Amino acid sequence: MVNDKNLHERNIVNSGRFTPAKNSIKDIVKEFNFWCGKVYPGIKKTKKLALAFDVFKEYCVSGAWVNNYFYYEFYNKDRTERNKYLTWRKAIRLIIETNGRKASSMFIEKNTFNITFSNYIKRDWLFMKDATEDEFIEFCSKHETFIQKPQDERNGNGVIKVSINSTGGGYLSILCR
Repeated sequence: MVNDKNLHERNIVNSGRFTPAKNSIKDIVKEFNFWCGKVYPGIKKTKKLALAFDVFKEYCVSGAWVNNYFYYEFYNKDRTERNKYLTWRKAIRLIIETNGRKASSMFIEKNTFNITFSNYIKRDWLFMKDATEDEFIEFCSKHETFIQKPQDERNGNGVIKVSINSTGGGYLSILCR
């Protein structure tokens, strides 16, 4: 995760990746393996299989996504403790209950939030899925360094700091595809 004391001065690029509901099995396994390696380096296959089953069960029961499971350390908690946490599914339900189904997308999708509250967001931002190459080049000409945030990731996952000078011009064409 990128930490910055001057949040209003950060420049954000949303790369438009994926939501948990749209993830492929390959993406889920990749995220599970990442977290498993971080929490249990050198884990045995039998323990890893049991952990995978618990992650899947927790997703079915509470809607905890893989990163919720590990971030909240559910592997160390019983059902009573796990129920106290705001998981991905519970958060989405809360947003919908509070704002109605139609208005909820502005709080769930980063680009919709940025468009809705553009008068109050004190930084430049660009949604790469809808941006043209010219718009991206113009953004980069104003901001030599910026933060790239995946559209549908949470908890700082996938956030990277990009410096145009260190990545070269090839980065521009890759992001604009």
